[in-house]
Amino acid sequence: MQHRSFARALLTSGIFLLVAAATACTPSVYDEATLAILDVDVVTLQGEAVLVDHMVVISGDRIIAVEPTDPRRLAPDTRRVQGNGAFVLPGFVDMHVHALSSTEDALQRTFPLLVANGVTTVRDMGSELSILTEVRARLESESGRIAPRLLAAGPLLDGTRKPWYGELPLILETPEEAREQLP
Repeated sequence: MQHRSFARALLTSGIFLLVAAATACTPSVYDEATLAILDVDVVTLQGEAVLVDHMVVISGDRIIAVEPTDPRRLAPDTRRVQGNGAFVLPGFVDMHVHALSSTEDALQRTFPLLVANGVTTVRDMGSELSILTEVRARLESESGRIAPRLLAAGPLLDGTRKPWYGELPLILETPEEAREQLP
């Protein structure tokens, strides 16, 4: 009888140690994560690959991981958004916009609409420099504002004034005037 008790105690201890070891092997936690989007299908744009049932782990304004969904890898205070099989894909880049007709219109209407439709970067193709400068200053000073990253091609240059231009373009009538505008 004593042999059975010893065997039972040994088996119980072995099971306990196995469970403890398995628990200790739980994947590491993303302590720095502030947001995780769970159960999404990630379009990678690398061939036709789609990562099914993955999570996107975010810290601040950076994606720090894309991996199979495993909520145990997240810190308890990480905000979790259930994706329910929705698709996640990289932000779109619109390389030809005329979005800066006015500072307020760009900041209040145009930029939030672009972001809501997945556009995370725009290249403005020739707005008034004063508006561009003001918009950039506001974007830097108002950190919570929703807006795409803003690239600028520079001022609109043309050889003849068109009636619909208003004050927008810089009219260059000679090759010398054009050369003066080069850096």
